[in-house]
Amino acid sequence: MPTFEITAPNGRKFDVTAPEGATQEQVLAYAQQQFAGMKPEEAPAVKEGRELPGALRGLASVMQGPTFGFGDEIAGLVGGGYRTLTQDGPKLSDLITGKKPATFRENYERVRDLTRGAAKQESEDNPIFSTVTKVAASAPTLLLNPFARAIAPATTAGRTGLAAAQGGLFGGIAGAGESTADSALDVALDAAKGGATSAAAGGVLAPLSAAVGGAYRRGASYVSKGAANDYAKQKVAEALLRDAPDASSAGAAIGRAQTRLGALGPEARVADVGGQNTRQLLDTLATLPGRTKQAAEEAIRLRQAGRADRMIGAAQGGLNPSGLRLTDTVDDLVQRRAEAATPLYEKLYKRVIEPTDSLREIVDAADKLGAGAAAKRMATAARTPYSLAKDAPDMTMRDLDQLKQGLDDIIGAHQRSGNKKEAAAVLGLKADLTTELDKLTAGAYKRARDAFAGPSALIDAAESGRKALSLDDADIGKALGAMSGGEQEAFRVGAAEALRAKLGTRSGQTQMMELWREKGMQEKLKAIFGNERSYREFAADVAKERRMKGLESVGRGSQTAARQFGAGDMDMSAVANAAQTAGSIVHGNVPGMLGGLAQAWNRVKTPEPVRDRMGSLLLSQGAGGRRDLVDLQRAIEEVNRARATRAGLLGMIGPGAMIGSP
Repeated sequence: MPTFEITAPNGRKFDVTAPEGATQEQVLAYAQQQFAGMKPEEAPAVKEGRELPGALRGLASVMQGPTFGFGDEIAGLVGGGYRTLTQDGPKLSDLITGKKPATFRENYERVRDLTRGAAKQESEDNPIFSTVTKVAASAPTLLLNPFARAIAPATTAGRTGLAAAQGGLFGGIAGAGESTADSALDVALDAAKGGATSAAAGGVLAPLSAAVGGAYRRGASYVSKGAANDYAKQKVAEALLRDAPDASSAGAAIGRAQTRLGALGPEARVADVGGQNTRQLLDTLATLPGRTKQAAEEAIRLRQAGRADRMIGAAQGGLNPSGLRLTDTVDDLVQRRAEAATPLYEKLYKRVIEPTDSLREIVDAADKLGAGAAAKRMATAARTPYSLAKDAPDMTMRDLDQLKQGLDDIIGAHQRSGNKKEAAAVLGLKADLTTELDKLTAGAYKRARDAFAGPSALIDAAESGRKALSLDDADIGKALGAMSGGEQEAFRVGAAEALRAKLGTRSGQTQMMELWREKGMQEKLKAIFGNERSYREFAADVAKERRMKGLESVGRGSQTAARQFGAGDMDMSAVANAAQTAGSIVHGNVPGMLGGLAQAWNRVKTPEPVRDRMGSLLLSQGAGGRRDLVDLQRAIEEVNRARATRAGLLGMIGPGAMIGSP
């Protein structure tokens, strides 16, 4: 069969064997068959580079690492430029033969191919060692990675995304650097292939690294008290971060916990400022052997023992700030009001009223009820003339006020005996009397009465307050509307006593902690407190107690599934074959990668000292709790920075390992 010479597009000539008489198309087809599967012939400079001494080949291979595969191009630029600048001009023989001095492009391609050939030969001869040395040489570049330092995701998903993104970026750069293609399109395809491979490697290595880091920290906590403390802080901080209402940063989550700890008051503990994850962690710790079991039980007992006093104090803050019991408070109120009102009553008692027909009817009715007799006895005791006799031309304000006090006594007697209808009727007569006297004295009597309505009226108002919880909000509002300022104050003292009695019982505390969904009780308490601000302050204190009541479920009850998941969360995995798994990922060994990941999830028990420290952190309170939260924030930020840096490194290991690989 004859031989035909074919010129390739790049100018190179090849001999192809084809049958006699073959057409041009048939010769080309035979050429494709004969050269199919054959590697393209390397440039002479590449072959020359393969023959360089081992030290030079090793240097060329290592340089591919920190330069992301652009080491041969960089060598071509530097070496080619040097050769172009230092080469001699045309020689006599070159002038005779017409040969020209090498151009910069020719010098660049020669040095580039020489370096490329040396690096390829080293990778083929020592594939593992060359990969390790390239990655090691890339370490300074990886550590200076600005992305890992600027971004510190708080979640595993965030760090996995960071590793994959950086792997894709730097893998693409490395793919372009390692490409030997001549066209821009082929270089772009090589870059895309490298980016996809490295992104996948980074995405798999990041969670693997988290497992390795968790196993390492857990193992270190067996032998180091400092490591145990650091690991405990990390786990508590992670629980608080999981309970954040949104995808908060660690700083925002811990800052929110610090604010809530202060708002809940001195009784609050770190476990109270989190949510279900934080309480479940403490529940798990209180279930497992260790100091937390007893510490949690003691914290629960102390909280339950002090709840009544805290809730009673919240009620008294808006109703009876003095905190004295009912009898002492009313006696004190009577004395204070009497002293304050004395000047007003001394001036008022000197006044003489010309009675109207309406006033005479009211006085006559009060007299028939027995109030007149009481007023007359008080006048006799004071050795003053009694002016309320029938058909008296004038009446003194002293006698009229004492008549009102007589009606107060009658009202109180009816209320104590349960005669509500008679008490209401007499109360109406008293209202008519005070309204008429307020009009006849141009409001002077009302001002004196607001300052002090008399001992009996204050006592009756206090007694009415004690029964307030049995009334609805409309009845409470009506009763308060008919009272003077002093009587309203006494009423709230009585209401505080009623709340004290209710909150002193376990059932009363439970009912009040459900205030957020008891609309009727809300309206009743708003009427008792008299203003929105006082009611809201009390309701806020009750809400704090309801939140802190969640601690009482810790370590109690079955909750089998929750505890198993909680224990599993603490028993993170150990990875003994991380390096082998990483190598499998780099070389595309899927079975090896999956096998390494499967072996990674070997359970490692959380040491008891770590569990005890975690429990201590969760149960800390007051100034100690605030300090612990500050330490937690520092700890989680340091861990996140380290994890982000590691994720960035892992995202770049793929590109570093594939640079110059055969």
